[in-house]
Amino acid sequence: MLFYGKMKGHPPKKRNRYLWLLLLFVFVLFVFYLFRKDVKNELNIVQEHLRHYRNELREHHDEHQNEKLQHHEEITELKEQNKVLLEHHKDEITELKDQNKVLLEHHKEEIVQLSDQNKVLLEHHKEEITELKDQNKVLLEHHKEEIVQQNGQNKAIDEEYKEKLEKQEESNEIRTGMQRAFQAYMRDAWKSDEYKPVSKHGVNTFGGKGLTIIDSLDTLWLMGLTDEYAKAKSFVEHDFKFHGHINVFENNIRVLGGLLAAHALTNEQIFLVKAKEVGEVLLGAFRNRIPCGIIDTNGYCGSQSWAGGRSVNAEVGTLSLEFETLSHLTGDSRWSEKIRGINEYWQEHQDGLLQMYIDPKTEKMSGPRTIGGGIDSTYEYLIKLKLMNGDKIAAELYHKFEKEIVENMMVTHGTRTFAKASGSNRLEHLGCFGGGMLILGQRYIKEGLAFTETCAEMYTSTASGLACDSVTIEPNGDIKCENDIYLLRPEVVESIFYAWRQTHDQKWRDYARKIWRALHKHCEVETGGFTDVKYVTKSTTEKMDKQESWFLAETLKYLWLTFQSDDVLPLHEYVFNTEAHPLQIY
Repeated sequence: MLFYGKMKGHPPKKRNRYLWLLLLFVFVLFVFYLFRKDVKNELNIVQEHLRHYRNELREHHDEHQNEKLQHHEEITELKEQNKVLLEHHKDEITELKDQNKVLLEHHKEEIVQLSDQNKVLLEHHKEEITELKDQNKVLLEHHKEEIVQQNGQNKAIDEEYKEKLEKQEESNEIRTGMQRAFQAYMRDAWKSDEYKPVSKHGVNTFGGKGLTIIDSLDTLWLMGLTDEYAKAKSFVEHDFKFHGHINVFENNIRVLGGLLAAHALTNEQIFLVKAKEVGEVLLGAFRNRIPCGIIDTNGYCGSQSWAGGRSVNAEVGTLSLEFETLSHLTGDSRWSEKIRGINEYWQEHQDGLLQMYIDPKTEKMSGPRTIGGGIDSTYEYLIKLKLMNGDKIAAELYHKFEKEIVENMMVTHGTRTFAKASGSNRLEHLGCFGGGMLILGQRYIKEGLAFTETCAEMYTSTASGLACDSVTIEPNGDIKCENDIYLLRPEVVESIFYAWRQTHDQKWRDYARKIWRALHKHCEVETGGFTDVKYVTKSTTEKMDKQESWFLAETLKYLWLTFQSDDVLPLHEYVFNTEAHPLQIY
């Protein structure tokens, strides 16, 4: 009221302002009252919590103090126990210490005495020790050569062992390749002449006589492929028939040669019986002294379609080993007489190297003079006939022709020696048999080895590792491919085999190993078998789908034999016909 009374004398507007201030003051007092009440409540709650935490801390502190006291008592107890133990054993420890002192003192003089004795002994024997050292030096120097020699022998033994392991590895791989190739033929082409491993079927290139079977007999037997050999032998016994259209050269070297070789290795009479049957048929080629190249059991006697009515030289000159062996084994001289007539014909034509063709009726010789395909095996059979039975005419003829070949056909371009084809620097794969032939002849071993190395380099000089079928040797020695195909031919590995047997130089086995690995990489078909290939100058070749029977008879056999010891088909007991069939020397 007092405040109101004081305001009474003021104007209304001013009075209203004082009134609002009063109300505001009252409101603030009210809010302050409420806030003070809430804060008081909160403070009470906080105080209650603090009292609770304080009680908990006090409890934890009391527990900790109790534990500390307990551990203190345990530690004190342990200390007392240790003290008791130490006191208990004090006398024993002191006694042991005294004993050690007494022992040390007791043996002190002995220790000093032993040390002095060692010094005296060392001094006394000093001269002897020096003398022994000098003697050891003298002995070491004296036996130095023996020690070096022994080390060399040990190294040689290590090398020999390593070589045996490598030889066994290659030998087993080649054997497995042969087995897979023949099994694929058995699966897809049994009784056919040859095999197409890519398309997996057979082909009768020689009238359906089971040529691959007969050609493989001795290889299967040599490699110990007993199951495959047994099936091949069964075919000869029960299914083999020799009739119809007959290529005299091919059937002589593959069929007659294969049967005679199987007999030579196994002494199974069935092979000789069948060989005589074949020999009887082949006699039909001799209407004249010079035989026909093609015959038929219906009475036909003629020549190859491309030979113009003439016989090819090799068809005439590559019968002697098989015919002479058949006469020797049967006691029937008819086959031997045919060979005598042919050799007499060669004697009448010694004016230079032989020519490619012979007319069976006029006996006129024509065509190029060479040692390549078409004539090659005629020269080969002269030296081998001489080795097999000592034939004097064959020896005389070979002596003359060998000299002619070396003096007039052998050339060296750069570092490469070879027998060039007539009128060119061309070298056929077929002609590479010549290196082995010269090695066999023993008069021109150096030239034969050089020729063989050139032929081996026909393989190592290509991207694929396989040789072209024919090459040109440039004047600087470079090898230039002419025919970029490889037909699984054997002539190079044949000569490598003879080079190995002659020298036992590891490089020949190295060449054989490289050739086998290239064959395995490029020619082997995944499902079994090997095929001819083309584009051998490239790192990637192309398969042609033909497994030649000669590959199983010759190529794989010569490769395998190169990794065998010399007592496997020793060359003083056997000669190989031109299809690599071993015939016994007699």
